[in-house]
Amino acid sequence: MIPYSSALAYIDTFLNTEKSPNFSQHARHYNLKRITALLERLDNPHKKQRFVHIGGSKGKGSTATYIASILNQAGYRTGLFTSPHFVSPRERCCIDNTPISQNDFAQCLIDIQPAITDVLKQQDRWGRLSFFELYTALSIYYFAQQEVDWSVIEVGLGGRLDATNIVQPELSVITPISLEHQKVLGHTIADIADQKAGIIKSRTPLILGPQPKSAESIFEKTAKHHQAPIIRVPLDLKIKEHNLNGQLFDFDSYSNLSISLAGPYQPTNAATAVTAVQNLKLNQKLSAMAIGKGLAETKLMGRFQVVSLENRPQSLVDQVILDGAHTPDSIEALFQNITRLFDNPKLIVVVSLMQDKQITSIGRYICRFADLVITTQPFNNQRVTAAQMLAENWKVFGTEIMSVPDVRKAFQISIESNADLVCVTGSIYLVGEILKQLNISNIDINLKP
Repeated sequence: MIPYSSALAYIDTFLNTEKSPNFSQHARHYNLKRITALLERLDNPHKKQRFVHIGGSKGKGSTATYIASILNQAGYRTGLFTSPHFVSPRERCCIDNTPISQNDFAQCLIDIQPAITDVLKQQDRWGRLSFFELYTALSIYYFAQQEVDWSVIEVGLGGRLDATNIVQPELSVITPISLEHQKVLGHTIADIADQKAGIIKSRTPLILGPQPKSAESIFEKTAKHHQAPIIRVPLDLKIKEHNLNGQLFDFDSYSNLSISLAGPYQPTNAATAVTAVQNLKLNQKLSAMAIGKGLAETKLMGRFQVVSLENRPQSLVDQVILDGAHTPDSIEALFQNITRLFDNPKLIVVVSLMQDKQITSIGRYICRFADLVITTQPFNNQRVTAAQMLAENWKVFGTEIMSVPDVRKAFQISIESNADLVCVTGSIYLVGEILKQLNISNIDINLKP
């Protein structure tokens, strides 16, 4: 058995398009040839499972997690694959809400390594194996080994050529589309929807969340071509309570559904999940209790996550909000929610953005609400926008801005201020670094490099 730390070090030697400084240049490497060859050498574990496949731009990770939680509460052994991770890579691969153990992670990598070595020999033909493809293959292999009843799989990037699109699902789900990863997916909503529509399979039902009109027409056309029935998520949501502890709402025939997440988009994500599980061919009737408990017990990091700092030394701020929002739409929803839940707070925003984000649009919105913006960088390569560059770009908006590249220092400055509230946003990687700094949700805390 190799140590878990060695398994991580090995995977880190592969192409990491999530953090690559030449992210868009790797677009030509997106294909399903490598993942197909890899899984073939592992006896096709993806052909021995029942999948729910979730794509989209906004809320796909949350929706996937809700679906997995509901299925688990209904008595099904359920695998969940999501990306990227906040703190530990083990977050990507869970069964019944429990991350894969360090030992199982290392053993799975040992099991699949001969197949990896074989596929690497074809690198000149198929391109380089990626970090994401290895995590996808490892998770699908693990779920097969553990004989899960359902595997819930979140798309990584796009859909058509994403490694997860190797699966043949019982149900496809597409959450709302917005502009994202435009250098890879296309420059318009329609272009991006065309890539996302790639997960629609022949005669496989499609659960469709609320969409912009240009995306809707793409999905309708693709679904018709594949003879895939479309089930739209009903929009009859009634929010009854909304506070920092979560939300209470009615949806469809269900009353008083409860979620512990305060984000304004979470009821829609939850409704999408409920619609999805209602349309799965289950071997027993899905009870209202399983749906209610599945939603209520769903926990998520970095989605309007409110952390109390009251008992932390050196902090003059009582609360920090952690949210991985990184598009103009999600940033707008984040600050509208802060406005709704807090009474005109003196607000400091600690922010970092990747180069492929809409930097000016996001900055304009942040500066409208923040009393002070601290720009920073969770890691150093050219895919991250330099903290100083963000500060220079946003100074025209008239808000006080500090450039502090070191994340630990940037966060410490924010919580030692006289602000009422600190918000950390713009990047999942930044939120992950702050979670580590706060010693929250770090399941690998004792891991030695």
